Amino acid sequence: MPGTVAIIKVNGTNEILGGYNPLVWMSNYKLKWSKTTDGFIFSLKPQNLPNSILSRIIHANKVIGCCSYYCPVFGNNFGILGDIKQWYYVHIGAYFEKRLRSDNQNLLIDEFEVFQVLKN
Repeated sequence: MPGTVAIIKVNGTNEILGGYNPLVWMSNYKLKWSKTTDGFIFSLKPQNLPNSILSRIIHANKVIGCCSYYCPVFGNNFGILGDIKQWYYVHIGAYFEKRLRSDNQNLLIDEFEVFQVLKN
């Protein structure tokens, strides 16, 4: 079954944020939540790779959101705000183990990509 990887580049920085969803991303009209503990979100620091962060799912309930008018949503922590150039990040410890950023804020982004991942 295919999963997805969502990757964004934060405006005005070299920071790359993203997440991995091991489930099939459905394009439903209504936001539908799925359960899994196999996904994660991440922050890559290209200038200092050892400081990059991988944050695994710690609570499976309502952790991956799918909808036709949103890109993948990762818990209530990370996703698109409606405008494709604006994402939000909020650290809610109930879903993911580590904080990706020192602040909770809406993020302007330069680019985003969503890739399908095929499993054998």
